[in-house]
Amino acid sequence: MAAVQALLSAFTKTPHTPANSYTSNTINKGTGDESRRLLRAEFSQELPARVRARLLDGLPTHEEVAALNNALGAQTHMHYQDFLKSAQLVGPPLRQRFFLASTFDKFAKDRDGLIDVEEFLKFVQRSVDVERVQLELAAHASPGSASVSEQELERFVLASIPRTPLVAGFSPPLHADFLPFYVFTAVRRFFFFLDPQRTRTLSIHKLAHSQEMDEFLWLQRLDQYRDDYEGDAFQQQVAGNWFSAQNAIKLYDQYVRLDEDGDGMLSQAELLAYHGSARGSGGGGGVQLTPAVIARIFQENITYQPAKMDYKTFLDLALALECRDHMQSLRYFWRVIDLRKDGLLHPSTVDFFFRDIRLMLLERGYDSCPQAEDVRTEVMDMLGEEAAGGERRMNGGHCLGPVSFKRMVASGQASTVIAMLIDIHKFWAYDNRESLGSGGGDEEGEEGSGEGALLPNNSSGSGGSESPGADRDEDQVHDGGGSGRRGPGGVAPRSFGTASSGSTPAALLRAQLGNEGGDDDDPYDF
Repeated sequence: MAAVQALLSAFTKTPHTPANSYTSNTINKGTGDESRRLLRAEFSQELPARVRARLLDGLPTHEEVAALNNALGAQTHMHYQDFLKSAQLVGPPLRQRFFLASTFDKFAKDRDGLIDVEEFLKFVQRSVDVERVQLELAAHASPGSASVSEQELERFVLASIPRTPLVAGFSPPLHADFLPFYVFTAVRRFFFFLDPQRTRTLSIHKLAHSQEMDEFLWLQRLDQYRDDYEGDAFQQQVAGNWFSAQNAIKLYDQYVRLDEDGDGMLSQAELLAYHGSARGSGGGGGVQLTPAVIARIFQENITYQPAKMDYKTFLDLALALECRDHMQSLRYFWRVIDLRKDGLLHPSTVDFFFRDIRLMLLERGYDSCPQAEDVRTEVMDMLGEEAAGGERRMNGGHCLGPVSFKRMVASGQASTVIAMLIDIHKFWAYDNRESLGSGGGDEEGEEGSGEGALLPNNSSGSGGSESPGADRDEDQVHDGGGSGRRGPGGVAPRSFGTASSGSTPAALLRAQLGNEGGDDDDPYDF
């Protein structure tokens, strides 16, 4: 793809040039530690490119691995003798690496000494993937580095597009100006889940072995899996993959639709119209964050003025809502609800966030909304009777808290409690769990069920643009803050189009999805 090559040159930094060029004669003149130092310098600066190229050439190709799958696919189990016979069906790269007695011994055997063929094939595919990815990532990393930065991982993803059929071969072809945003969407998932300390670097080893990388590489091996699915199951699997072009298009289009003033960034008022992605526990039934929660999200994640959300920060929020049960999502929202920054959830914090929940539900005609005292008691009881430090502080049989993040996670109710405090849909679903016939909490696989659809419609459509009770006594919520520098994302999706243009990337992308009307034709509404 010409567009990918042009972008890759823009993403690529100046190639590293060694300060000194060490020849074999130079090294031979050295002695002892000096000789070893020069040898290390040569390896870290000049040899890796040649070594990586040779190692990559020696790896089994996707076609060879696919052929092995086809050759063994009819079998469920095999004996060691069958294992040795199968080695004759493959070329040297696979035979020399995997058809060894030591490899066979790695797998559990049944009473007849047979191993599971599917487990063996998974091992081969995973091993090849990990080794290839580590070598390719190293090519984009700084010389001698065992990690990659965000920009280096972006170059890796961009270079992978031609090998990804449903991205490179998307029909009609992706708009060239959209490709960077596909890259940003892909890379953000890696960093959200694999960089909990937000160092903005990832270990190559950890990245190559991650579940996220396996999901990314799945799209490059589509031809191996098509026959494993029946009916629409394959397309559903593709649509559920974060790294698919369809998902990136939907997220980007959603972001552009929220950006009402067309400045490429989202204000708090604009984000109030966000109803979640069409995926995962944060999608389907819809999301409605409260003004207080949105203000806290801005306060925690945006350190520049004016406080507006860029595309990368928006992706973090989308990921946190989509995977609410994941530890990184729990940490994301813990930073939001930890108002005092003391690592504890206080009963007064529950009151603070419930005020907006209650107000928005009452505005939508939900007259059965409970009182703050009842919600506070329910939440603290759900999280257990042990307060911070293990001290039992009870009042009338109820826990007073405060509760630590560790204790909240240990209770098994962390995602449910967080959802109740940030999302009026999830709060309503929990409050009506008995009539809905569920046990409360987040229900997976309810996409499109629309739990909030049972609530009355709100004629105002927004639930208010400002957080009620602005002059609260405790923990004022401000509109961001910080040093005035531009944020780390710094991405303005409207930089190559305007909202009124009929040929904007957003319009083109909606056409690619086969839906000119987009999500607004079927808005999630109470």
